[in-house]
Amino acid sequence: MNAPEIVQQVLASNEKNIGDLIGKELNIILFADFIYRNPHLQNSIEVLYQEVYKKTVINLTQMFEDVLDQQNLTQNKAAQNQVKQYIQWFVNDLVNEYKAEVKDKVRWLERNNANRGGE
Repeated sequence: MNAPEIVQQVLASNEKNIGDLIGKELNIILFADFIYRNPHLQNSIEVLYQEVYKKTVINLTQMFEDVLDQQNLTQNKAAQNQVKQYIQWFVNDLVNEYKAEVKDKVRWLERNNANRGGE
């Protein structure tokens, strides 16, 4: 198989992941624009980030508990806590990365004197 065929195969097999990455970037831009146009909502947006974090941790924790139950893997309390801690770190990193990317896009909008809509 030559290089173009390999690239074509990899892209085709990862189309959903690539689409998700593009969607994430577009969401970041749209959310940054919303924040830029509504700076008075900054505190409310921080609460939204916290809610997303909490719900994601709860859902992922339940998902992993279900998977382990299906495989008849019993966990002691220490292992359960360790799984939950890993999930919390993982989700916290993702949320913080998203927040940083949104803040960066807001700064970009500010540097480029984007129209705030109401002005």
